Amino acid sequence: MSTELAETRASILTLSEDADPAVFEETRSMLDALKERLRELDEQWKAAALARCIAHGEMLLMGHRRFFAGTEKETKCRDVRRAIEAIYEETGGDFEALCGCLSVNALKPGATKKVLSADRFAETFETTEKTKLKSAEAKEKSLIEVDERFVR
Repeated sequence: MSTELAETRASILTLSEDADPAVFEETRSMLDALKERLRELDEQWKAAALARCIAHGEMLLMGHRRFFAGTEKETKCRDVRRAIEAIYEETGGDFEALCGCLSVNALKPGATKKVLSADRFAETFETTEKTKLKSAEAKEKSLIEVDERFVR
């Protein structure tokens, strides 16, 4: 890979405003291949780091980057109409309460959960969890990185 990197760097350094578009295309292809390879290597590193953190706990690297396993949750509305009807019913038709529950995903799960009963919330929203690299504390099994230089 160091050879590919050196060749790509040399190719970029030879580019000029008068260079043939084919040279730009070739260099772009070299860059794209390198970026793809780096993405693959990064994913492999993250998978190995996650496995290590699950097995042995968090790691502190370079004196300030903390990695640990964590969980990411995602909650989304399954039925917007039923959720809105439920919010109206449980707030006595309070439109401001409804607006307080809105987000880009139509309804904010956290705000809506505070308004609805647990049963009504479960009818209209679903929560899924997936393992992922995170940068803040989480419950379990996702690699987390914290740069200690920016922690108070």
